[in-house]
Amino acid sequence: MRIQHAGGRVEERELGPGSYRIGREHADIVLPHASVSAHHAQLEVTPQRVVLTDAGSRNGSFEPSGRRIAQPYTLVPEQPIRLGAIALTLLRAPGQAGGTRAMPEAPARPALAAAGAMRQPPRMGRWLKLMGVSVLLLLGFVSLRTCGALLQALSESPAGGNPPGKAPSKPPSKPPLSQHPPSKPSHPPIQAR
Repeated sequence: MRIQHAGGRVEERELGPGSYRIGREHADIVLPHASVSAHHAQLEVTPQRVVLTDAGSRNGSFEPSGRRIAQPYTLVPEQPIRLGAIALTLLRAPGQAGGTRAMPEAPARPALAAAGAMRQPPRMGRWLKLMGVSVLLLLGFVSLRTCGALLQALSESPAGGNPPGKAPSKPPSKPPLSQHPPSKPSHPPIQAR
């Protein structure tokens, strides 16, 4: 089994028949990366085949085609599967004997990493940015609707400005002339000579 870590480090292990728990910590095969769940998957090795079963991991396990593994999946030699940001590749053909000893680390294969042989899982930073932009757009829309309603209410009220929802009052009218008290002349009357 070849394990290609997210940083490009590659290691190879021989696995004998048995069941292996794969996870970020306290597992038979430890993959210390944030994209790998604590108990990510189970690997069943028999002389005839190697089967991976995802344990309901958050970031998922993916076939070479990129489709998420939802049912037990039989690994195909030289076809990498992905657990989070880690790639696992079956190196031996089913039926070959294998041991349980860990082999020394092999140097990273720059050609595979540079060629982008596998799709990387989406990073949480992108999702957070997308959610932030969505929230800002929603707040902007709500603000525009609120400002539009406020402007409409102000344009419908008279210049004096009645509170929204209150009918405008009529300006006070002058009383009829007959109601005015007689006014006193401001200067003395002119007399004829």
